[in-house]
Amino acid sequence: MNGNAGYLFYKDYYEDADWHKLDNNQSLFEKKSDEIINLGFNKYNFSIENTQYFQLATTYPGLVLGTGYHHETGVIGEFKIGFYFDHTSGLPVIPGSSIKGLLRSAFPNRTSKNLSKDNKDQRDAYIKEILAKMGIENFESKEIDKLELEIFEGIKDESAKKVSEKYLPMYQRDIFHDAFPVTVGNNGLFSDDFITPHKENPLKNPDPLKFLKVAPKVSFQFNFDLKNSDGIFSKEKKLELFLNILLDFGVGAKTNVGYGQFDDSEETRDKVLRDINNLCSEQKELKALASMTDSERQEAEKQKFIKEINNYQGKPSKLFKNWTDNESLKEDPDVARAFSKIATLKVNNKWSRQTKHICKILKINYEQLEQLQSN
Repeated sequence: MNGNAGYLFYKDYYEDADWHKLDNNQSLFEKKSDEIINLGFNKYNFSIENTQYFQLATTYPGLVLGTGYHHETGVIGEFKIGFYFDHTSGLPVIPGSSIKGLLRSAFPNRTSKNLSKDNKDQRDAYIKEILAKMGIENFESKEIDKLELEIFEGIKDESAKKVSEKYLPMYQRDIFHDAFPVTVGNNGLFSDDFITPHKENPLKNPDPLKFLKVAPKVSFQFNFDLKNSDGIFSKEKKLELFLNILLDFGVGAKTNVGYGQFDDSEETRDKVLRDINNLCSEQKELKALASMTDSERQEAEKQKFIKEINNYQGKPSKLFKNWTDNESLKEDPDVARAFSKIATLKVNNKWSRQTKHICKILKINYEQLEQLQSN
C-alpha cells in the first residue's frame, strides 16, 4: 500500500486544518479523504507458520470497522465516523479478539447469566444445524458446551478442582489472529459511503454523513492457530465451523443493514473448503516428515513425487525440470519408471532430453522406452 492509511486518517488528516475557522477546512478534508480512498494496494502475502486460514471476499456495500472511534470536527466533507487500522501497516484489519467474540456469540454460552434459556437453546440449535450440514450428526448439547469451553476459555475439564487439571496449557489453546486484506477488486481497498440520520422532524431533509469503508470484493485472510480437541473435534472441523458462522453472521459494524458480509456462493464455499482440506493435509505431511529419519523422509518425498507424476495433466516439461533439479531424486529408477508414462519422447522428430535421461537411468534404448510407453 502506498502510504499508511491509519496515519493519514488520524494524524495527517487534521495536521493542516484551520482550527480558528473550521468551515474553511471543507476542501482540505475532501482532498484528504480522496487521498485515502485512492491509496494503491499490492497483493499482500500474510502467513504465520503452522497456522490455518481461509480467505473471504467482501460483498456490497462493503465492510465497516472501528465505528466507536472518534473522528469528527463537524465540517462538511470530512469522514464523520472512526475506523480501525493496524498500527504498523496502516491496513484495515479485523482484530482477532473481535473474530473470537463473534464466533463465541453463536454458541449457547451456558455459563452466562445475561442470556435467557430460550436464547441459549436457539444458539444450541443453530450450532447443531451447522454441524449437521458438515456431516456431523447427533452432536449432543453437552458436547457443544464442552467444545465451546475448550475453544474460547481453554477449559478441558470443568469439574476438576486443580487448575492444572481444569485448564489447558497456553500452548495447547486455540489462538485467533487478526484478519488482513490480501487482494482487492477493481474498486480498490477503500471507498466512501453516506448515512442520512433523521432528527426530530422526519420531513426535513437530513444531512448526509460521509464515512470510510472497505470496498466490496476485498479478500480478507482469517488466521487461526487451532488444536485438535481431545476426542471431540479436529482442527479442520473447527475451521469449517468458523467459516460457516462467519458467512452467516458477517463481521464489523452495521451488519444488520448489509455491511460486513462475505461472498457465500456455493462455488466460493466449495473452493474455500477445498483450500482448508489441502492446507491441513499439507501441515499433517510436514508434521509427519519432521518426525522421520532421513531415509524415511527421502522415501516419503519420493512417493509423493511419484503420486504427483501419476496425477499430472498437461505438458510434462515443468515437472521434468522439478525432477532433474532435485538432487535426491533425479537419478531414482522408480521415479524414472513413473515419468516414462508421461514423458515427451520426441521434439521436432528428435529424441528429447526427457527420453535420454530416462533411458540412461533405466539402462534401456530409446526404442524400448517408446514401446514401454505405448503399452
